[in-house]
Amino acid sequence: MPELARVARALLIPVAVSIAWLSLKPLDPLADQDTGLLVWVANWALGDADQSDKVGHTLAYAALAFTAYLGYAHRMSALRILMLAFAYGAFL
Repeated sequence: MPELARVARALLIPVAVSIAWLSLKPLDPLADQDTGLLVWVANWALGDADQSDKVGHTLAYAALAFTAYLGYAHRMSALRILMLAFAYGAFL
């Protein structure tokens, strides 16, 4: 487990930077933004395929929180890690 925690801590900053870049970059209106799996999940879970960006954001921040949990569970509670991931998303 210590090796997994070390790898998770090493990946945490690249994951956070990737989420920030993907969240803040402008969408190209000419590019095809349709990602089939996200559209399917949005249609299935939310009943609206146009909400696929919300599904993508949810998965991205869940990945961030899970990576932080794997790396820092021995130092922080899961609730605190979730609150920090939520705060990061609100900050962006």
